[in-house]
Amino acid sequence: ELESKEEEFKCRVKELESTKKLFESQVEDLKSKEKQFEGRWKELEIKENNFKVKVKELNLKEKQFDGQQREPESRTKYIDGEKKSVVFGRTSLQLDTSEKTDRFEPLYSGILVDIRESSDPSRHVLEMIQNPIIPLCKKRDSVVTIADYRIYLLEQLMRISPIIKPCVREEALKLALDMKAKMKENTENSLEVLGFLMLLSIYGLVDSFNEDEVLELFAFVAQHKIAVELFGTLGFANKASDFVEKNLIRKKQFVGAVRFSCAYNLNVKNKLVDMLREHVQNAKLICDSRCEKTNSIEIKGKAKDQEIASLQAVLQCILDCNLQSDDLFDKEIRYRILELKANKDI
Repeated sequence: ELESKEEEFKCRVKELESTKKLFESQVEDLKSKEKQFEGRWKELEIKENNFKVKVKELNLKEKQFDGQQREPESRTKYIDGEKKSVVFGRTSLQLDTSEKTDRFEPLYSGILVDIRESSDPSRHVLEMIQNPIIPLCKKRDSVVTIADYRIYLLEQLMRISPIIKPCVREEALKLALDMKAKMKENTENSLEVLGFLMLLSIYGLVDSFNEDEVLELFAFVAQHKIAVELFGTLGFANKASDFVEKNLIRKKQFVGAVRFSCAYNLNVKNKLVDMLREHVQNAKLICDSRCEKTNSIEIKGKAKDQEIASLQAVLQCILDCNLQSDDLFDKEIRYRILELKANKDI
């Protein structure tokens, strides 16, 4: 009996030793996790400090705009107003026609009603495009141009998705051929190209044109939000990767590259933001270079306007593609826009 109890005691001792070892192992694991936690905490503290430094830098920039003693009163009011909002085009196509569209709001409202009430919307839109009621205007006139007008009509028709009759498709093809012939003279007019591509999509005309030529046209309109949708509806979705690499990234059309990459899941977020950063840097370099080469206030103003438009396109792209980051990138862009506008006449 004593031997039995002795054996039982030894077994319990072994169990206790085993439990002790297990406990010690768990303690070591906890210590290891604690060290990892401390390391992560330090990383977060470093990031927080870096964030505070950037905030201070931006606050310093803000104070430059708030110094009423150094700035004329009218200029200070201008900056304060601009701080509240960096103006974007409000049209769904990001065509920067918001002011022009507002002036023609009653006209556009009437057009929309006509399209919806028409027995054949596709034919009705064709007739309005061929016989525009808005005159072709100079670039600096704050009114709607023929290209804007076409885009508006075609966008409304896209929303309706009407059935296209064969005879109407034939008429649309004639118009498309005419538009294509005119585009050869000026393919850099992105609105003309966009209107042409919308016409092909809505009226089912893509098979009537050379596929490679149509694909190449997207390089001229990639910055427009609707171009991404048209790319898919015209049957080019499976070519997105090659198109982005060869036609956009290599040509440093980074805003378009980001839009297409987001739509077709081609790149990770960090790489997309890096492309936008490079676009912003390039825009600044181009503007600075042009301003350094001239004393003309008008030429400098145009250069600054172009950089502002470029930066606004980046901000809109960030918003559309949900690329907001925690490193204040978009806020830095907004301050650059304020800086350019405040010094536009210098």
